[in-house]
Amino acid sequence: MIYDLSMPHEDFDRADALVRDITRRCYTRELTLITQASYRLNKEDQAYISADPGVLGVTFMDIEAKQFRIWLSPSFRHWDSPWALDTLLHELIHGYANCMDHGQRFRRTLIKVLHRYEKEVQPVKADFMARRMVNRYSEDSWEARQLELDFCKKAALKESQNAKTLVSV
Repeated sequence: MIYDLSMPHEDFDRADALVRDITRRCYTRELTLITQASYRLNKEDQAYISADPGVLGVTFMDIEAKQFRIWLSPSFRHWDSPWALDTLLHELIHGYANCMDHGQRFRRTLIKVLHRYEKEVQPVKADFMARRMVNRYSEDSWEARQLELDFCKKAALKESQNAKTLVSV
């Protein structure tokens, strides 16, 4: 994998390990490039990013090779901010879980990742970030969205109790 982020590598490794642990039962792919430099991407991917200058992150899949690439906005400088971490985790889920939409499987996986990251790595305002994401991407009723949030949070906290810690003490 080519690693070209301003994020400290050990912080990325924790996020990457957590997402891989949660998505291990999914049909996973290999991350080959993670970058903030659009010139590292092929012309088609560069054009995609240029068409939406406000985009914070994009996952590009190579379905035949079972690989993916991630581009994150060069505007990210403070990697401990909840927004930067949320974007990183969001894009890793797209790739590792093979979820190229924001449907139920993606949402449930991201809710689990946010809550486990907060419990096992560092605070990220998991409740706020999960609620914001579900409200943005779900067309379900308010009650159904609350059930989804509660169910996934409880599952994440239970998994976290059984998971090998990702943070060195």
